[in-house]
Amino acid sequence: MLKFEFFISRRTLHSESKGKKVSKPILRIATLSIALAVVVNLLTLAIVKGFKSEIRAKLVGFGSHMLITDVANNSFYEGEPIHKTQQFVSQIKSTPGVKAIFPVAYKAVIFQSDDQQKKININGIDSTYSTREIKGAILKGIDSTADLSFFKENLVFGRIPNVKSSFVTAELVLSEQVANELNVQLNEEIRAFFIKQQPIKRFFKVVGIYRTGLEEFDDKIALTDIRNIQQLSDWGITSHITIEDSLVKQQLLIKATQLNPTKQVTFDWGHGPTDKSGFLFHPTQDTTFRLIVVSRSANHQQVDTSYIRFKKINPIHNQSTLKEYIKQNGLVYHVQPGNSTFEATEIPGNGTSDQWVTGFELNIENWDKLGETANQLKKRFNLIPTEHGENMRISTIKENQADLFLWLDFLDINVIIIVILMILIGIINMSSALLVLILSRTSFIGILKAMGAPYAMIRKIFILKALYIILKGVLYGNAIGLILYFTQKNLKLISLDPTVYYLNKVPVLLTFTDIILLNIVVIGVCLVAMLIPSIVISRIKPAQSIKFN
Repeated sequence: MLKFEFFISRRTLHSESKGKKVSKPILRIATLSIALAVVVNLLTLAIVKGFKSEIRAKLVGFGSHMLITDVANNSFYEGEPIHKTQQFVSQIKSTPGVKAIFPVAYKAVIFQSDDQQKKININGIDSTYSTREIKGAILKGIDSTADLSFFKENLVFGRIPNVKSSFVTAELVLSEQVANELNVQLNEEIRAFFIKQQPIKRFFKVVGIYRTGLEEFDDKIALTDIRNIQQLSDWGITSHITIEDSLVKQQLLIKATQLNPTKQVTFDWGHGPTDKSGFLFHPTQDTTFRLIVVSRSANHQQVDTSYIRFKKINPIHNQSTLKEYIKQNGLVYHVQPGNSTFEATEIPGNGTSDQWVTGFELNIENWDKLGETANQLKKRFNLIPTEHGENMRISTIKENQADLFLWLDFLDINVIIIVILMILIGIINMSSALLVLILSRTSFIGILKAMGAPYAMIRKIFILKALYIILKGVLYGNAIGLILYFTQKNLKLISLDPTVYYLNKVPVLLTFTDIILLNIVVIGVCLVAMLIPSIVISRIKPAQSIKFN
């Protein structure tokens, strides 16, 4: 059906492109404008998609797609813990689309650097002084089930903490930003202070240093074994038998201490449960006491066991206090009630802190199905009491980082504006080019009409001409745009300021579908826009156009 129209449009366009008509520069401008529109739209789409993908991947890497916490928690950095053993964990694992679910714990910390010597000049006199840098941060505790691929990819030096060990290791991964501020190097120790009922100090070994470029998070997130945070957070109960520092009625006061004061507990000193947390005792021979502490709730029971051992030794004279410590850990000391001397050894319980976590992080397989999967899980588990009587809340990364995702959504508006502007430029240039083609061929149109050619046929001839120009521009635009795209993707030539953009290189991301859809939109919109200037053909009168010629 289109063989005749195609033949005529190709022959006439060939002559015009060779410079036989004044339309030659117009055709080149139209082709260039279409190519430019395709290049700009391709790169805009690639950069925005790449930027959103990189930022999103980093946000998910620091956290997860979804977080499950107690509904009463306003902040998952410091909130009420939940039981680690939950029935919903296995149920969520079997949900289609769920990639992984694992426990996490968070704890606020203040890091302190070693003494640093600095120089100062006062009235021409040089002097030095010592200073220590402090830095507030958030410890994120993970176990062997956690997805650590993000931190491994962004490690600059060292390794991830060994969380698979049977014993707790005080190992730490810091960001390069924090490490530089505190002047701490790989494999060095760093002081960490925690606010509990009484502030306590711990030492951690820096075994890894990472850098993501997302400075807001690099500045505050450090990684460690989840058991460190569990022990530091006073979760669960911990039984510990100790001796008061003074005699009562010439007897030792044996007492259970370091129990979580918010828990209702019972004590078993060997004669069954009781509310009695201590008793008086005068040792006369080697003796060992065992304490079982039980905390009961409606659906859960916690048990912890501790010991204290008395061993009679030769009398020690000139002991100035009741308790004379012989080990730095404060758990072994001499006591001398009366004329006898005993070596007392306290053996604290392991505690039940390992039964508690801040919450669970959940990753899914497909980001595009985040909302769908979240809604499905919320219907099944949100605000429904667990077997421990806890009410869970499921929140997505978009809800927890709403400000950043709102900012990312604004980028879509920029893309739409740029795409529309570039398409409008292409439409205007193509309309101008088609009008020039029509006006430069007025006599040709008159002859075709005089020979009986219908209006629709003549219109198709010129639309085919426009389509040729559009396809030529699209072809050039795709070639240039994809060359620039792959150059930046592989060589990363264009850099960014990470303090402003959270990235140090311009990211790009395109799929085959993106390219096809963009080309279809450009070609389709331009063709539709050609229908308006082609109406001019209907107003050309054969008699006047031929006579004019």
